[in-house]
Amino acid sequence: MLTCICGFRGYAGYLREYEYLTQRRQWLADRIAEQAPPPDTVTAQAYGIWPAGTPAQPSAAPPRKGSAQTLLVTLGAGLLILAGLVFVAVAWELFGPFGQLAILAGSALVTALAAIRLRTRVPRTAEALVVVAFALGLIVAGAGPGLGALPERWGNIDSLYSLFVCAVAVAFGIGIGHRFGIRSWLWLGWLSTLVLLASAMGIVTDPLQAELTSTLSGIAYLALASGLVAFPLQTGRLPVRVTASLSLIVAAGLTVSLLDYDPPTGAVVVVSVALLAVLLLQDVLGHRASTWIGWPLFGFWLALLLLLAPNSTAMTAVVAVAGTALLFLLARWGIALAAVAVGVLWSVWLIGAAPPDARWFFGVAGVGLFAFSLRKAAAPLAWFAALFVQTAFLLQIDEVPFFEVPTLVLAGLLLLAGLIQFRSGERRSLILYAPALSAALLPSALMVWDESWSTPSLARFLLVMLGGVVCLLLGVRAHLLGLVVPATLAVSIAATAQLWATLDTLPRWLALALAGAALIGAGARIEWVREKRQETSAWLRTLQ
Repeated sequence: MLTCICGFRGYAGYLREYEYLTQRRQWLADRIAEQAPPPDTVTAQAYGIWPAGTPAQPSAAPPRKGSAQTLLVTLGAGLLILAGLVFVAVAWELFGPFGQLAILAGSALVTALAAIRLRTRVPRTAEALVVVAFALGLIVAGAGPGLGALPERWGNIDSLYSLFVCAVAVAFGIGIGHRFGIRSWLWLGWLSTLVLLASAMGIVTDPLQAELTSTLSGIAYLALASGLVAFPLQTGRLPVRVTASLSLIVAAGLTVSLLDYDPPTGAVVVVSVALLAVLLLQDVLGHRASTWIGWPLFGFWLALLLLLAPNSTAMTAVVAVAGTALLFLLARWGIALAAVAVGVLWSVWLIGAAPPDARWFFGVAGVGLFAFSLRKAAAPLAWFAALFVQTAFLLQIDEVPFFEVPTLVLAGLLLLAGLIQFRSGERRSLILYAPALSAALLPSALMVWDESWSTPSLARFLLVMLGGVVCLLLGVRAHLLGLVVPATLAVSIAATAQLWATLDTLPRWLALALAGAALIGAGARIEWVREKRQETSAWLRTLQ
C-alpha cells in the first residue's frame, strides 16, 4: 500500500495506473491545444492512439415491401394488358389488322424503353412496365394470324412461326433482362423456354403416334430440367431453378399420361431416362438428394417393368419377393428410404396389375415385412405386415362360423407386431397391447347391440364382460393403460347394450319411478352431506 501525492492511500498498482492515465490525459490535452498533426507510428502505438477513419455514411433504408405502391403498379400493369387485348378485339374496323399490329408494336416498344429508362429511379414501376411490354409483344405475335395479317395456320403451336416467336421471346427476355438487370424480363424469358420446347416438339412429333409423341416430349422436358440443373447460368439462379422444376413437373405429367397405355412402354422409357439423369447429376444434387430421388424412382421403374410381364400367380409372388429383397438391400441407406421405395413399387404394381390372386402377394409380402421388421429401426413396419397378412387371410376365406374368427386373427397379428415393438425397445403399453386387445374385444362388444336377447349376443356379452374385467384388473394391478383403456371401453359398450335392451322390456311407469327414486336419493344424499358439514362447522366453532 502506498500514499498518492493527492493524499489517498491505496494499492500500488491502482496508484500507478492512475498516474499513467493522468499523464496521458495531460499529453492529449496539450496535443489538441497545439493542433498537432497525427503522431508517428511508434508514438501512436505507445499511447494507443486510434487511427483516423472516414465518417460512416448512413445506410440507405431498404425499400419497403408490400406497400400500396406495389399493389397500384401491379393493378395498372394488369389493366394495360387487358386494354391491349380489348383493343385487338374491338378496333378492327377503325385501323384494320396492320394498323392494330403497328399500334400495339409501337406501344410495346415505348413501354419497354420507358421501363429501361426508369429502372434505377422507380424499379417497381419499371418491373410492371416490363411485364406490360412483354405481354403486348406476345399479343402482337399471337394476333397476327388471328386478325388475318398472317396465314391462320401459323397460329398453331407446332408451326415454324410459333417456334420463331418463342425463340425471340426467350432470347429477348434473357438477353435484355441480363443486360439491364431487370428481373421480370429474366423470369419471362426463362419461363418461355417451356413453350419454346413445346413448339419444337410439336413440329418434330407431328407425324408420330400419340404414345410416341408423349414419350419423346417427356424425355425432352427431362433433358431441359437436367440441363438447367447441371449448367446453371449466371442470369438469375431462381428463374432457372423454377423453370427446371416446372419442366420436371411437365415431364411427370406426361409420364402419368403414358400409364393409360397397355403396356406402359413409354412410361418405362421416360423413367429410365430420369434414372440416367439422376446418376449423371449425383455431384450436383448431392448424395442424400440423389439417393432419396433415385431409389423411389427405381421402385417406380421396377413396378412399370413388372407390369410389362404377363399377370400370373408366379408373377404375384415374384413382386412380393422382389420388394422384400429391395427392403433388405436399402436398409443400409435408411429404413425410411427402403419403406418409401418399396411402397412405391408395390402400390404402383397393385394398382396397375390388379391381380386376381392378390392373396399370394399380401401373404408373401406380409411375411417378408415381418422378417424385415425384426431389425430394430424397422419395427414400425410390423403393423403394415400385420395388415398385409390379415388381408391375405380375408381374401382366402369365404365363410366363417363365427364373427370373431377374423377379429381374433387380427388381434393375434397385432399382438405379434406389439411384441416386435417390445423387442426393439418400446415400453408403452398403449402401443404394445392396446391395438391387439381392441381388435379382440371391441368388435364383439359392438355386436352385442345386435339382437341383445339372442343366444349369440348373450354369449358375446358374457365373454366380453369376463375378458374385459380380467384385462381391466390385470391392467390396474400392473399399471398398464394398454389393458385398462380397451377393456374399459369394451365393458362399457357391452353393459350399455344390455342396459338399453333391459329398459325396453320395462313398463314406462317403472322407468319413471326408478328415475324419480334415483333423483330423490341423490337429493337426500346432498342434504345429508350439507347437514353434516354444518354440524362439523358448529363443532369447530365451539373449540375456539
